[in-house]
Amino acid sequence: MMTSIEEALTQKKELVIEASTGMGKTIGYLLPAVNFALDTGKQVLISTYTTHQQDQLVLKEGKMVEEFIGAPVRISLIKGVSHYIDLARFVELLQGDDESYDETFTIMQVLVWLTATETGDLNEINASSGGQFVLDKIRRSHIRKLSKQEKQADFYEFALKQAQHAHVIVTNHAFLLNQHLSKKSILANVDAYIWDEAHQVVQAAVSQHEKTFVYTQWKYIFGQIGSLDEKQLAASLFETAQRTGFSTVPEMMKLESLFLRFTALFDEISTFVANEFAANFAASRHKKIRHS
Repeated sequence: MMTSIEEALTQKKELVIEASTGMGKTIGYLLPAVNFALDTGKQVLISTYTTHQQDQLVLKEGKMVEEFIGAPVRISLIKGVSHYIDLARFVELLQGDDESYDETFTIMQVLVWLTATETGDLNEINASSGGQFVLDKIRRSHIRKLSKQEKQADFYEFALKQAQHAHVIVTNHAFLLNQHLSKKSILANVDAYIWDEAHQVVQAAVSQHEKTFVYTQWKYIFGQIGSLDEKQLAASLFETAQRTGFSTVPEMMKLESLFLRFTALFDEISTFVANEFAANFAASRHKKIRHS
């Protein structure tokens, strides 16, 4: 396997390999990739299906290959921008006055984590389900443009710079498929590509155009808005309206009524969709059992 991959890299040929799980295929393609990069000065890009596979490849197999070669190997790990913390957003979160347990605890986790992390990858934080909603507030996004000063301390920008000087770049299918849209492509010096679990590339491409509806996330957002009796965003808005006079009390009460009706309708529709899905799933499962 290693010999075939080495020949494909040096001769710039395409090669498809199917290997069973547990036979060491990661080392089987990583070692020839590193040798090729060291010999030619060109980069090799390895793309995996999941970010978990990325982490394992760099932290486990990458170190094994480096020990085997006996020389330092620069293996750069880069993920999609939303995996990284937005420090400016985190500062804004620190200045808020939300005193919920999940938010307070997760903020403390992030503060401790920032003293040790070398990547800024939020996946390193073992947060609760409520804590994940907090982490979503401080993720980097293509929507917000960073200033020059912010870029100097940004983890995603740092990962891009590391990729420019790496022997091997490790990324995932979704990130790689988006590179043709990026103004900062990491592919300029890449001379060879290795797709781990290449059969998942189509699914990765399709998933980029999917939208996921998560009921608990929406309920969390509604909880953050709250009613006028709760010390959440709606109550703060009501106090601001009274203080500044930008809205009257009847208008605010009408707004609250519309919000409560909306959340009730949201629960009703969600329950209906969940029941329909459960019924259809049970029916399809019954058909399979009967046919078998």
